[in-house]
Amino acid sequence: MGILMTNTDESPFAAAHPGDGEKWRAALAPMCPDCAFPVYAVKDGRFPKHVGAHDGFIITGSPASVNDLAPWLDRLFGLIREAVAAGVPLFGACFGHQAIALALGGAVEDNPGGWVFGTITTEVKAPAPWMEAGQVRQ
Repeated sequence: MGILMTNTDESPFAAAHPGDGEKWRAALAPMCPDCAFPVYAVKDGRFPKHVGAHDGFIITGSPASVNDLAPWLDRLFGLIREAVAAGVPLFGACFGHQAIALALGGAVEDNPGGWVFGTITTEVKAPAPWMEAGQVRQ
């Protein structure tokens, strides 16, 4: 399982704590102690050579916006489309799921109410074929 690290926070606070790659490894290792979880700092231009070399990818969170014009984002979106075309599973956390949505043709917009941390109730208005219309998610 490859970990695509997108966190652009380079503040002193972030530097004093484990990075996102280390946190995801620590969370996953007990479930699969013999598995490798290579971390790719995609925000620094470090990408896996072949998507098929991994059983799946986790795309981490980030304070960056998927709507930024950073060159690494174009590469990330291409990798996402390549992984989907190859049937390689993806999991996105926060920024990661926004990147998946945008790469696959969705839209990501600023919340007029500002940042939200935690859970909110959402309603599916225009479902994808695999969704049920009118679902409420909490």
